[in-house]
Amino acid sequence: MQRSNDEHLRWREIESRAVHDAMIFTVHTSTRSAPDGREADYTLVDSPDWCNVITPVRREDGVECLVLARQYRHGADSVTIGFPGGLVDEGEAPQTAARRELEEETGYTAHDKGRPGGSTRTSFSTSSSFPLVSSSISCRASFTCTP
Repeated sequence: MQRSNDEHLRWREIESRAVHDAMIFTVHTSTRSAPDGREADYTLVDSPDWCNVITPVRREDGVECLVLARQYRHGADSVTIGFPGGLVDEGEAPQTAARRELEEETGYTAHDKGRPGGSTRTSFSTSSSFPLVSSSISCRASFTCTP
C-alpha cells in the first residue's frame, strides 16, 4: 500500500526492455531514477498471475496438518515438497485457480464453506511480478476440503 507521503522514496522508471521471454515469465531490465537523481538498472521477472494454496486439514486421528505436494522442479532438478499452486489462467478467478491447482496436485477437492466434511481455511495469494512486485492479490477463503 502506497502512502501519499512516501513519494520521496519512490523511484521512477525511465525505460524498460524485455531481455528474455521464457513462456511463463519474461525478464526485463528496468532503468530507474531515484528522487535524488541517481540512476540504476534493475532486473525484474514478470509473470502471469499465479497462486499458492495453503490448506490445513484434520487427519482422522484429529491432528491438524497442511496439505503439501511432491513435484519435480526443473530449476532445482529435483523432487521438492511444497504448497500446491500454479498459474491463474487468463480470465480465470484466483479462487477458481486455487481450487483447480489444489485438486490437480493433491487430489483434494475444495468446496464452498458449510458443506459436509468440516470446515478448513484455505489461504492463497497471487502475484504477477517479482522480485519487485508490481501487483498482488491476497485472498482468504473458507472451503471444505475432502481427499
